[in-house]
Amino acid sequence: MGITQSHQPEPGSPVPVMLMPQPVDEDEVNLLDLWCVLRRRKWIIMAVAGMATVAGLIYALLAPPVYKAEAWLLPPLAENVQGLNVQGLNVQGLSVQEFTPKRVYALFEMNLKSRALRRRFFDVHKVGDQLVPDRGTKVRMNIIFDKQFNKNLKVTRVRKDNTVIVVNFEGRNPQSAVEWVNGFIAMARHETVRELTGDITHRIVLAKQSISRQIFSKRDLARKRKLDRIDRLQVALAIASGMNLVENRIQFGFGGRLQTGNIGTGALPLYLLGSKALRAELGWLKKRTNDDPFIPDLRNLEERLAWLGNIHVNPAKIRVARLDQAAIAPDHPIKPRRRLIVLVALFGGLMLGVFAAFFAEVLAKARVELSTTEVDA
Repeated sequence: MGITQSHQPEPGSPVPVMLMPQPVDEDEVNLLDLWCVLRRRKWIIMAVAGMATVAGLIYALLAPPVYKAEAWLLPPLAENVQGLNVQGLNVQGLSVQEFTPKRVYALFEMNLKSRALRRRFFDVHKVGDQLVPDRGTKVRMNIIFDKQFNKNLKVTRVRKDNTVIVVNFEGRNPQSAVEWVNGFIAMARHETVRELTGDITHRIVLAKQSISRQIFSKRDLARKRKLDRIDRLQVALAIASGMNLVENRIQFGFGGRLQTGNIGTGALPLYLLGSKALRAELGWLKKRTNDDPFIPDLRNLEERLAWLGNIHVNPAKIRVARLDQAAIAPDHPIKPRRRLIVLVALFGGLMLGVFAAFFAEVLAKARVELSTTEVDA
């Protein structure tokens, strides 16, 4: 039986070293594979990116230009609305003292945003026929108003200065855009002034009616009081004549005050004045045709009524806003932004090309695998 001896390396001889395989980073492999796919399919990427860029360039060149006309507005000054503040005009709790520049400016802005006022401007100036000249009968005016006029007519406040209002319109015809912006602002200003002056006029009418009713009431009350006085004097005259009381029998007390009235009221009866005095007063009352001099505060009411009749609010002196800059014809369109469109088309084409390259790679691998399966079978 042989004895197997293990082989021992001699002293000084080199020791063999076995190299173990190092693990490979899967991310590096994936990135390398992706790069290889992009290199293999570069023509697809370039073709797709080129077609997208050409399409973007064609659109940028053929897209109709859009122009923007805008006007800048500032709030009115106190002197611009001074004509609205009629002093002392208070009727039924209403006062015109609240017509401040801020309130007037807010009303003007509300009219700028009013859909009804925009539609009136749209109809009066026949904007629809200018926006769509060959619309035929299929396109309705409501659609043109909503989509092409009301949507493009914008009213905004400047963020840095909240008091500044900007009115702008975006359209294909720069001259028409300018005319519509300036024209609509003028209509809104006129409508605001009309509303304000109409409010003042209405309150003046209410004040005049109130004072007229007070004057009528005072005159009617004075007439009734005169008739009552005549009736009392006639009764007192009959009593005085029956008593043969001709002269005055009333003694005046301290201060010369005299208080007369009916019997049982605590005042001295009228018949004590005597028939002579009663006949004189009765005859004078019956002949009196004008009671105005004897009506308290009547002349003050008439004076105020005449003052109200002389109030005239001049619309030409009222400014609901200050025009900082009127709309002018723009030199360059704001749309289309051709450079941006081409750059976006190029970037989008590259992204789409990358996806197309990977899709082509997947299809190629699937085709190879299918062929191998068929050969093995």
